[in-house]
Amino acid sequence: MSPAIASRFFSRITRPVLNQRVNKTRWCVLRWPSPSMAQSAGMSTESLRKTSTSMFALWTTAKMARAMVPLERRMRRTDRVQIKGPGTDLSFSIKGIGAKMCKGEP
Repeated sequence: MSPAIASRFFSRITRPVLNQRVNKTRWCVLRWPSPSMAQSAGMSTESLRKTSTSMFALWTTAKMARAMVPLERRMRRTDRVQIKGPGTDLSFSIKGIGAKMCKGEP
């Protein structure tokens, strides 16, 4: 089976589960500053925690939601995504996946 066919098959099989999880449950993804994140950033854990907390306080839910609108629109009309960086060249399709803002509301 080719990778493209396998990917479509996997998407078709897992779509109902993903739809249930995204559309029918309440959830939030949170990356809390950890010692390993601080080490990667070249900071102490406490310094990273203080920086992260002050960053979170800058954004109100309404402000964050307004800032997400252009990204949501772009993701809805985008087919291919490419992430490039030192040692990284990743390309994949998000066509048909849909996009939904996660802005802290049910």
